[in-house]
Amino acid sequence: LGRAAAAQGEVEQAEAFFEEGLTTADAHREATGTSVSAERVALVRAWAELVLFAGGRDVAALRPALRATYRELAALGNPRFREAAFTFEVYLTMLRLPGRVGSERDER
Repeated sequence: LGRAAAAQGEVEQAEAFFEEGLTTADAHREATGTSVSAERVALVRAWAELVLFAGGRDVAALRPALRATYRELAALGNPRFREAAFTFEVYLTMLRLPGRVGSERDER
């Protein structure tokens, strides 16, 4: 739903869908005791790309989800998620760049 909303230019709605999807994925993970899922990785990636490249603005909500997912992927060391871990590290760096709306430096 998030990607469909983004494709229609409904950026705020897309962000809400991504955040809701992550809440659902986290509830499932907690209930089942599983580690990070491909679905969570896909949701975080889509949301980060919306914020970084397509006008998304909810950096404050994205940053903790992106950071937590990156840390979990890095700790797992699963080759299946190696590319996503690298990409998320780059995205976290991009969010810290000066002049980036919502960058950590702007929040100081």
